[in-house]
Amino acid sequence: PYTTLFRSLLLTSALRERVLEQLADHHVLSLATTGPEGPWAAAVFYAHDGLSLYFLSSPTSRHALNIGAGTEVAA
Repeated sequence: PYTTLFRSLLLTSALRERVLEQLADHHVLSLATTGPEGPWAAAVFYAHDGLSLYFLSSPTSRHALNIGAGTEVAA
């Protein structure tokens, strides 16, 4: 999975701490997906556990439908 790949990039201790500080200081991210109607971006609130990000969304939202269809996602 993506999180395993991200962790395998061997983040330096200083970089990891900086990323974790940013995640703790902010709670909204732009979630970008693609689908049949083209590219889409939505602002979503998130929580994190280390470098893992979690968000809630309606299963009928455009980005959730795109994710469910297996399209590419970026945050």
